[in-house]
Amino acid sequence: MANSLRLALLIALAVSIMQQAACGQINNVVLTEPGKLFKEYEAEAPPIKRIVYEQSYAIGKYGPGVELVDGAIQTGGYFIRHLTNSPYTKQLLVSGASSESEWEYFPENENVSYGPPTCWTNYASSMNYPPLVALQTVARLGLPRPFPGHDGFSWTSQVDFVFFDPFNQYVGHIVRFDNQGRTIEVEFHSENKSDDKATTGRVSYGYDSNQTFPPSSFVVDIKGPDFHVVTTNLLHALEIGQDDKHAGNGYYLKEFLPDDATIGTIYVISNHIRYTLQQDRSLVAYKYSDAVERSLRPVRRTILFVFLAVSILTAVYLVWLRGRSN
Repeated sequence: MANSLRLALLIALAVSIMQQAACGQINNVVLTEPGKLFKEYEAEAPPIKRIVYEQSYAIGKYGPGVELVDGAIQTGGYFIRHLTNSPYTKQLLVSGASSESEWEYFPENENVSYGPPTCWTNYASSMNYPPLVALQTVARLGLPRPFPGHDGFSWTSQVDFVFFDPFNQYVGHIVRFDNQGRTIEVEFHSENKSDDKATTGRVSYGYDSNQTFPPSSFVVDIKGPDFHVVTTNLLHALEIGQDDKHAGNGYYLKEFLPDDATIGTIYVISNHIRYTLQQDRSLVAYKYSDAVERSLRPVRRTILFVFLAVSILTAVYLVWLRGRSN
């Protein structure tokens, strides 16, 4: 009887903890005003049906640039699509992930790449890690949280929080609220690092006069041992919630290809090796320019040994599409 009572109490406690987390009560902190909506949003890290933002930035010697980005983040994957005056591409660039593969399409070079769907669990294997970090940072309102749900984010007081990324553990706090109780400035820094190796960040938020949440703009200023990045972000749309069509499976490249898309080279990445998909559906190990003189012989394999069956079908479809365009 005593054991049954003890088990019932433990179950009740577990249910209570889950309910508290769902309602914004994290680490025994009941989130209250001011800034309650901001604090709940960061704690819950909900899926994003649609996000549209304009970001201005500087990239080293190339100077300033502006990107107009739209995207989405669901449990099964994400997509990122942007027009840009970046020095790297002048045309529409789209990348994303499904439960079956990561992928990207560069229309400027007419290239498509596929990789294993490891972006949520192993950042080192993520083919799209830099653009994914950029998307997630804007979606989490300036906090560098590339994998929400795996970052241990929690509020330790009404204004203090902790989280981590693959490289650092961070502590931060809300610096200021405005007279309407809206969060207008936060700071964060990496822990367990000497001052010369620490990463520090500050985010300042702006709101429309009648807007409570989300902010309409924010400036992110991040400094590290060998970098200093400042971005200004105009948030045009932020639709929060689950997209029933994409929640489990994520997004596929074929959803974003226009009818007149031109496909040139198709790459498939397997076990960290890049292969080129041939017209006869075989794979040839890709030779990078700095390896031309090496005595590596091309490794030919049948398409049946590609990492995932559905990705194969999509890749074959693209081969067919490429042949049709020729």
